[in-house]
Amino acid sequence: MKQGFRTLDRRTHLLFVERLHSVAGPLLITLPRVTVARRCGLDPGRFSQLYTGEVTPGIYALVQLSRGLNSTPNYLLGFDNETLTEEAA
Repeated sequence: MKQGFRTLDRRTHLLFVERLHSVAGPLLITLPRVTVARRCGLDPGRFSQLYTGEVTPGIYALVQLSRGLNSTPNYLLGFDNETLTEEAA
């Protein structure tokens, strides 16, 4: 995984990739990856890097993914109530 100026911790990065797969995966069954990437307003190569976990998302990519996939940054990063409740238990 390439490291940028600021990166996610490993656990959050792995959760991001898992969540990205859960949201984008159903679309990728019927649409090419290029189409899903463009729907998110991202370069197809960058989308592939994010989808495979090769790179961590920056703020711009995170927002674009959220908008294009009808999700939220909080969900993609695991900051939703369900995940936080499980950690507290």
